[in-house]
Amino acid sequence: MNDALDSKPIEENATDTRYVVVKTLLSTKNAGDWNIESLPGATLLGSGGLEINSLPLLQVFVKLEGLLKLRFVDADVANANFTTVDDLVHFVHNARSHHGVAASPVS
Repeated sequence: MNDALDSKPIEENATDTRYVVVKTLLSTKNAGDWNIESLPGATLLGSGGLEINSLPLLQVFVKLEGLLKLRFVDADVANANFTTVDDLVHFVHNARSHHGVAASPVS
């Protein structure tokens, strides 16, 4: 991802988190007609939606760790239910807001 997102400081608020998560999701696949502003939070991640299965979702988490400078707790990710875009956005936002609950800062 060599664009303005890489150089822009990422604030810890829900709007920035949604932007980063959605941009990362859309970068993992052929996004078709979707763009960051028009992707509804209720969009399914899997079948009938973005068609993102577990391997691309893992790639999303790896990219997010690099972008957000944190490390997600594997057990928390494995035990979470990511059905919609909003599920993923809320998980990431909560992890950023509560380091150590679902993520920890990278030193």
